[in-house]
Formats: sequence, C-alpha cells, structure tokens
Amino acid sequence: MKKLLLTSALALGLLSIAASASAYDSGGKGFANSWTSYDAGGSGFNTWNLEYGFNKFAIDEDFIHAFHNSKAHSVKLTNDNGNNNHTGAGDPSTWATIDVRHSGSFVYYDHNF
Repeated sequence: MKKLLLTSALALGLLSIAASASAYDSGGKGFANSWTSYDAGGSGFNTWNLEYGFNKFAIDEDFIHAFHNSKAHSVKLTNDNGNNNHTGAGDPSTWATIDVRHSGSFVYYDHNF
C-alpha cells in the first residue's frame, strides 16, 4: 500500500511539472501610450517567447502573442475589467495570438502550455 501511495504521489508530481502557465497584467502601465512587455523561458528544444501589451497604431488595442517551439499552447486575454475573455491557440512552433479592441482600466494576459 505504501509503495502504491508513493508511486501515485510521484506520478502526480511529475504531471504537475509537465504543464506550465505564465500570468501577467497591465498593472502600473496605463493606456495613454503604447507599450510592450516581453518574457521568455525554457532551454534547448523546450523554449517559449511572449510579448503582450497595448498599442494605439490604428485603434486602441490589447494584444498577446506567444510562441512555444515544442508544445501546443494557448493564450488568454481578459479585458473590460474582467468582463471580456478572449482565447487563442497555437501548435508547436507556431504563434498563438490575440489582438482586440482595448476596454477597461486593467487587462490580464495568460500563456498556458
């Protein structure tokens, strides 16, 4: 019984390592001017890149663009102070993107893989 419990605990621990998520928000950046933030991680054939922010090029726009070179992944952008959720997905070695009209005073950005 102890061996079964130990094996189960180890398997669950390894499964929790397999998935990952990164969460960000617009806190302190404001929406009077365009801005972009970047993040990246991993190593070797398990790397990811992320850019998210706000631009004023054609319209006031919230965006998130994410890439993972070896895993299917998804992005989520929540604006309008938490009332509007937008999602996008990408296969390995492709970009997952969301570009939507800005709404609200706070925006959340998520990258899951």
